[in-house]
Amino acid sequence: MFMKILLGIACCLVIAVVALLAWIAYQRHQWRKATVKWRDAMTQAAASPDAESRDLNQKFLDPNWRAKAVERLPLPVQRYLQAAMSPEAKPFVTVHIRQSGEFNLSAEGEQWAPFTADQLTVLAPKGFDWDARIRFLPGLKIFVRDAYILRRGVLCAALEGGVITFADQPPSDELAQGELMRFLAELPWYPLAALDPAITWKPIDDHSAQAELVDGPISAALVFRFGGDGLIESVRADARGRTVGDRIEPTPWGGRFWDYAEFDGWRVPQRGEVAWFLPDGPRPYWRGRLEQIEFR
Repeated sequence: MFMKILLGIACCLVIAVVALLAWIAYQRHQWRKATVKWRDAMTQAAASPDAESRDLNQKFLDPNWRAKAVERLPLPVQRYLQAAMSPEAKPFVTVHIRQSGEFNLSAEGEQWAPFTADQLTVLAPKGFDWDARIRFLPGLKIFVRDAYILRRGVLCAALEGGVITFADQPPSDELAQGELMRFLAELPWYPLAALDPAITWKPIDDHSAQAELVDGPISAALVFRFGGDGLIESVRADARGRTVGDRIEPTPWGGRFWDYAEFDGWRVPQRGEVAWFLPDGPRPYWRGRLEQIEFR
């Protein structure tokens, strides 16, 4: 009798484990489907005959237009493009990036966890999809999607893609603006965007300039600071929406970049860090390195 009870308990445990594994597999599958859906929407829009990126690409191939376009920019931005763009650089529409690094899971302290991420960025219509995996517990990962797609901001995080949802922000103007700000801040990974007519550059001093990006009703502005080599050292915003409990607080925000290398004629940073700037000092939450970049 006792053995029959033990056997029954064991069978129940096996069934429960199998059911849990099946549920995890299903959630992962649904997450991957969502990734394909979002990225298809971006690439199809970019492939349309009237996409702005096609016009920029065609003009870029004309050396005279390229030279004049650079000359119209503030001097720090001119030096940046001269440093980041080799004569062999070709125009592109999308950028595919793979990253690894550490992400701080704690809003108040230090709880760094390793992550890997796959990101697709489209220059026009403006958009990106950052699909990350952050280690949570042995054998378990938090899936994170941070995206700006067709003027909509997306930010969600879930254990194994949906077993437990940690964050799923509803669409809002604040979220869309924050994600467009991230798109602009990551310009060092796609220097061609510095020539985009949707970005207005204003000089500040010999080593910094403000960039304002307008995407329909949404706009974002950042201050870019350039190093002695002409390349972008850092970006900063006076305010970006930061989630605090159940509200969003405008908070100074920015990132820094270093360890530049050339890929397909473009010099881009291989390392970076992103932080909130709080009254008691900067609080980094993302530290990453570039594992792969492909311009298409």
